[in-house]
Amino acid sequence: MNYQAFNDWKDVCSADVRTVHVFPKHREQTPKTDYITQFYKQYPLEPGVQWTSHSILGYGSLLWAHPTKDVVHQHWIEATTLKGVIGWIWKWFCLRIYLFKGGTLIWTCHNVEPHEPRNRWINRSISRWIMNHSSMILVHCRGTITRLLHSTKSSTTLPFRIIEHPRFQLRRIEKKTAKSTLRDSLELDDTLLNSNVLLYFGNIASYKQIQASIEWFLADDAYVFWIVGPVKPDGGQTLEWLSQQAARHPNRFWIHPVHVNDDEAQAIFSAADVLMFNHRAIEMSGGVALGLSCDIPTVAPAIGCLSEPRSAITNGLNYKNLHTFTSPEEMVQTVDRICSS
Repeated sequence: MNYQAFNDWKDVCSADVRTVHVFPKHREQTPKTDYITQFYKQYPLEPGVQWTSHSILGYGSLLWAHPTKDVVHQHWIEATTLKGVIGWIWKWFCLRIYLFKGGTLIWTCHNVEPHEPRNRWINRSISRWIMNHSSMILVHCRGTITRLLHSTKSSTTLPFRIIEHPRFQLRRIEKKTAKSTLRDSLELDDTLLNSNVLLYFGNIASYKQIQASIEWFLADDAYVFWIVGPVKPDGGQTLEWLSQQAARHPNRFWIHPVHVNDDEAQAIFSAADVLMFNHRAIEMSGGVALGLSCDIPTVAPAIGCLSEPRSAITNGLNYKNLHTFTSPEEMVQTVDRICSS
């Protein structure tokens, strides 16, 4: 199938539309590194139309939404825990009422499979339901369409459109300046700043396989490890392992398990040597896009959209800095080559 690129909201929003209701809630505190904020900058709505994002309770507003003046744009959605399943029932109820009134649903498919491997059949059912009730399905590459249709056993006639991942508003600053900033603001010592820094940025979660990646570099004292990002519910064991390794290998681990603001993120990215990812499964990684936006070497597995060829510079993302691997050995060789160049 020859799927088209998404270019114009007029393809899915009528002239009567005044509000696009976005789920989930965007991160207002960190607009430069927030996907939803940057997406609507890259794909601006028509004049007179605004977007507003909601938390899970905001689905209730759809019960009285106007079917022609209000459009729903759903981003990430999965249910891998009991809490998630209960949450989905609430979302489904509100969306069902809204669609029954004649409303329009747009879905951006960020992941074919849930990050956590539990309850895959539930998530496939959710994906199938949303697909079949969407007026448009946005994906970041053609391969996602094939994988999604295969996973959900759905029709090839669904209304897919290809979008480019937005560029985040980070810029790479001088490494000396970045290190000085981190030394002063986050109290990093020189040992953690002056070695080859492998940065693991984003949520600490099982699907990131951080432990499996770091284990390949532990024997080489030339590398230090920065792990920056909040802990997801399934990331407790990973955090415990990281803490144990930090105790066994003093001055080689900096564990900062919190959200950082945009200025801190910019300094952290600029001071690192390599941005590391080892996803179990992913389509298009926001973390990878952060690295390419900030123009630093980014190492990630050749899976999902990351395995598809791209122009060297695509939508402001510098894919010349993306180094993909298909095995742990290739990952190590790639990092060694980058750090020795």
